[in-house]
Amino acid sequence: MVDDEIVYKYFEGYWDVKNIDGKWRLWDPEIKEVENPDFLWFYE
Repeated sequence: MVDDEIVYKYFEGYWDVKNIDGKWRLWDPEIKEVENPDFLWFYE
């Protein structure tokens, strides 16, 4: 929320998950923000 408005951000890529000491941790992100995706982006 920014100034009482919802802000949507979209990302693509992947984020590895590792089990470390019995707990799942996010590891080695390979993501980037997508600016103003068109409607087809949501269906690919």
